[in-house]
Amino acid sequence: MHRDAAVMAELGGVRDDAQTAAYLARNLQHWADHGFGVWILRDTAGKDTIGRAVLRYLVVEGSDEVEVGYGF
Repeated sequence: MHRDAAVMAELGGVRDDAQTAAYLARNLQHWADHGFGVWILRDTAGKDTIGRAVLRYLVVEGSDEVEVGYGF
């Protein structure tokens, strides 16, 4: 997913292995800090990975917010 230019066009651009590892580390830390984060989405029939979904804690203009996002 991170290497697919069409998928990543709206998600920050293609990531190399080091960028993907850093993204994973940030998201694992988010889970540890907040108890929620990124989920991998799989096709129920074939179990293929089809995307990701996220609940992410953010501070926006001084207010605590939770972002909802997804990518297929």
